[in-house]
Amino acid sequence: MISARLSSLRQEMSDLNINALIVPSNDPHQSEYPPKYWEIRAWISGFTGSAGLVVVSTDKAGLWTDSRYFIQAEKQLNGSGIDLHKVIDRSSPGYVEWICDNLKEGDTIGLIGELVSLDQYNSMQKKLSAYGINVKLIEDPFRHIWSDRPPLPDDRIFEHGIAFAGKARQDKLKEIREIMNEKDCQYHLVTSLDDIAWICNLRSTDVECNPVFVAYLLITPTQAIIFTRQSKISDELNAQLENDGFTVKPYESIFDHLAGIDPAMQVMLDTRLANMSVIDALKHVQSQNVICPAIMMKA
Repeated sequence: MISARLSSLRQEMSDLNINALIVPSNDPHQSEYPPKYWEIRAWISGFTGSAGLVVVSTDKAGLWTDSRYFIQAEKQLNGSGIDLHKVIDRSSPGYVEWICDNLKEGDTIGLIGELVSLDQYNSMQKKLSAYGINVKLIEDPFRHIWSDRPPLPDDRIFEHGIAFAGKARQDKLKEIREIMNEKDCQYHLVTSLDDIAWICNLRSTDVECNPVFVAYLLITPTQAIIFTRQSKISDELNAQLENDGFTVKPYESIFDHLAGIDPAMQVMLDTRLANMSVIDALKHVQSQNVICPAIMMKA
């Protein structure tokens, strides 16, 4: 089964003119525990541990994981055609070294734009360019080969009451807008799911054991736009959000909305968390890298 999946992926890689592909464990929001829709590393390798990364080249494949999963990975990778690389400490050869050893000058490695942050992309490009290896951003190829892929989660979003939240979402927006004003930014893009849930005082069950929901949040001086599946929000909750200055728009529309921002505006974002697909949609405007204010506000 895994060998057939690898063959399908390699055909996609050939069509995309890439010689290798990095398959991470995270989702577009840099979550440690992604919804099942983004469990592509588990699907392509058969390894179901929470931490790991796969690299697939035209004739080899490897999985890198830490000591918590050595025994599990050995069992689940057996006969798959994927080699286990044990990450023992920082001195151990990592996947970047493996790429440099197995690809030649002029080869190209693919990175899925939605699943790699700007900081990760810049770091990877810097390391691999020294070996003459190109880095190419691609769209998710698993959309074409994972026929029974789980859908995006559609669990209902619910209110996290003020008795538990401790502070109204309008007050949180006010504090964030003060920071935006200090930075002379007209927009603040939030991509991390825990921060979005905290700012909005909303919760859901999109990820097992994590009370978050899949979304992006864009804050302006006058409104806050939640990009998520609209079917997840009841009419009653939607009315309450509108009353509090929030608007709900379709999850996939985030990219068109970002692309439509006035080039004279400035966007505040966290480059450790913002994926390359949203960065590409914002390439026409000036952005300012700021650690997401919600992180310190939560502390």
